[in-house]
Amino acid sequence: MFAIERYDVEKEEKSTASRDIILKSLKADAAKRKGLSRKRKLSDCNITEPKVDAIKDDDMKVDPLVPKSKTPKKGADYPPLPTTADTSHVTDKLDKDSCTPEDVKNLPTVEHGVYDPLSMFRKQLKSSNKLLSTDLARSIRDGLPEWIKYPKYIDNINSAGDSLATNSILSTIDSAIMENLKSLKVTRLFPVQTDVIPTVLNSFIGGKMTRPNDICVCSPTGSGKTLVFAISIVQYMLQYKPHGTAALIIIPTIELAKQVHEIFLSVSKGLDIFCALLGNGQVDSDMQLLGKKSKYNITRFPEIIVSTPGRFAHLLEIPGLLNMEELRFLVIDEADRILDLLKQSWLNKLKNKVPHWNSSSRIALRELCKPGRHVQKLLFSATLNPDPEKLKDLDLFQPRLFVPKPVASSRRPSQYVLPPTLSQYSVACKANDKPFTVVSLLANLNVQKALCFTGTAESARRLHLVMNYYVSKNMLAMPCIEFSSLLSKKSRKQNMAQFTTSKSCCLVSSDVAARGIDATDIEVVIIYDIPQYIEAYVHRAGRASRAGKKGSAYSLVTEDDMQSFKKLFQKAKLSIPDTHDNKWNDKIYGEYENALSYCQKMSSKSKEQ
Repeated sequence: MFAIERYDVEKEEKSTASRDIILKSLKADAAKRKGLSRKRKLSDCNITEPKVDAIKDDDMKVDPLVPKSKTPKKGADYPPLPTTADTSHVTDKLDKDSCTPEDVKNLPTVEHGVYDPLSMFRKQLKSSNKLLSTDLARSIRDGLPEWIKYPKYIDNINSAGDSLATNSILSTIDSAIMENLKSLKVTRLFPVQTDVIPTVLNSFIGGKMTRPNDICVCSPTGSGKTLVFAISIVQYMLQYKPHGTAALIIIPTIELAKQVHEIFLSVSKGLDIFCALLGNGQVDSDMQLLGKKSKYNITRFPEIIVSTPGRFAHLLEIPGLLNMEELRFLVIDEADRILDLLKQSWLNKLKNKVPHWNSSSRIALRELCKPGRHVQKLLFSATLNPDPEKLKDLDLFQPRLFVPKPVASSRRPSQYVLPPTLSQYSVACKANDKPFTVVSLLANLNVQKALCFTGTAESARRLHLVMNYYVSKNMLAMPCIEFSSLLSKKSRKQNMAQFTTSKSCCLVSSDVAARGIDATDIEVVIIYDIPQYIEAYVHRAGRASRAGKKGSAYSLVTEDDMQSFKKLFQKAKLSIPDTHDNKWNDKIYGEYENALSYCQKMSSKSKEQ
């Protein structure tokens, strides 16, 4: 039989009485805490607490210090100003998280020499909202992880360090790698390389069994970030000789992936290391590359894979094509752009293929001793935003952040880093005169190699035609090359090769090449269309100052773009570029109408074809 508990009226009354006792005790404790906090605030202001009669439990809901609000009649005399003790309840309002500027604005004003602890706060609030924004920034900063709040600073980001022969950091590097670096004409290491390479090497040299720290590096374009992970990964291959893919490098564009692949081939020249580039051709060609047989007729998986995220996600779905069981390094170059491409789900597919993605603390010793037991993530970018919300999908383990050391004269350090050898200027012009401004600017500067970025492929095509007209009239010394999505893949490859090898040339490109050009001799970058985001500006302007060389960036700013152009730099905490007064060229302007007609004529022909 089941026991039946009957409803007991007396028991219910006892529970109700006990509940009332508990509520009264809680109210009493709240009143005590409120009184203590009030005394503390008044003592800080050197104000004595007035004597107040004891408060009964029934009157606990009423604060005796708060006067009842009465609406004064029209023409009547206002009551006297409250004493200093009467304003103590106002300070309690600031402790609440729900306090808004409107609440502070509506608080009563205390004047005529009577002390008011909110007077300075109210004056600052009327003049500007800096106090609240500072508190908000401080609260956000306090919520950030320690590795973001306290990064490791890199000194003199573009200065060359010690030579390869005297650099003690490279003492653990294999001699074959050192010879390959000399063949690349690398005689000195940049500070990014001298600071980050030892950190990566220490994670596996000596047979360490602990899980390595993930690394995030924010450094300007051309500061040598690619050699950081290329040297470290090739050294790992020579030391452990894995039988599968041990390093995966994800690159946003195929043009940049080709450059990274060439650097890996140069660093590992003469060594038995298989480095594969995926995404350069059709899917069938990549499948044939990955199915390459060894001399014993056994499928050899590449030790290093350089790929775009889309192609890698596609090939990862094919069974038996890729072997990720010994993956040790996951390098994400241009990480800010890759994190926006996570919708391609390449990362989730990779996690499913890597059995040791998140190693548990309870694992066998024999599993711990395997060199590929842990996956170390290396993130590199010139505009890396260490947002914990965006980085949570990567499952970073105790990451370390490397950023350039802020300039001593800069009061507002920015997360966006530009090379210190880069000079920035803004050129005021009309929207219809932009092509003419570009031609006259290049003619006045008298440079050998320039790069011009446009917002769209159509703008690149029109500017290219106008510049070629002036080249045919011998008014512009350097030839002009187009690089946009309107060209075929083969044409883009040929034009890029011509630009990198020629001594005097101007490349007109859309934003697609902003992160895919590795030419170190670009003197001038012209930003034809102002970008919407500061990240795009940093990557475009940074092409002119690579490997510590001097360069200049000129932005064409119209009257409509002036306000947004200034806000772009102010929001990023960067100094606004100086104004450049471009000299007027009557000879070039006299042929401007003919150049526009030639451009329109050639554009119509290309559309018909």
